[in-house]
Amino acid sequence: MHATSLERGDRCSIAMLDSRGMVVAWHDSLHGAALFDHRIIGTHVSQFYPAADVALQRADRQLKIASILGADTREGWYRRANGSVFWGVTVIEALQLKNGELHGYSHVTRPSRDPRGHAHMTAQRASREFFMCAGVAAAA
Repeated sequence: MHATSLERGDRCSIAMLDSRGMVVAWHDSLHGAALFDHRIIGTHVSQFYPAADVALQRADRQLKIASILGADTREGWYRRANGSVFWGVTVIEALQLKNGELHGYSHVTRPSRDPRGHAHMTAQRASREFFMCAGVAAAA
C-alpha cells in the first residue's frame, strides 16, 4: 500500500483502522505532513479531526455509518499529526471478512480547496479520486 502510493505520487493520507477505529497502519503524503510519525499507531482516528469534531464524536459517527452502509464520505477540516489543520475530503470504507464480520476500516483523506471563497473539489470528483486512492489501500 505505502510503496504503491509513493510511486503514484498520491497526495493523500491513508490510515488503516481496526474495528474500534484505532490506527494500525498509516501513511501521509499530504503537503506539509511528516511521511510517518510512530506516535499515531495505536491511537484513535479522531486524532485527525479538530477539537470541535472530536467533541461531536464525528469520527465515531462516520465509522458507524461506514459499518452500516459500507462507506462514508465527508468534507471538512482535518488535523495533521503536527497539529496544523487543512480542508479536505475523507472516505471511510468498512473492511469485512468473508463471513461478513467487520475487520476494520480504511480512512483516506485528500486535500480540497478551502471553502472560504475558493472553488473546492466537487463531491463526485472527490469520490472518484478517493476510491482510486482507496483501491490502493484495499489491495494491501
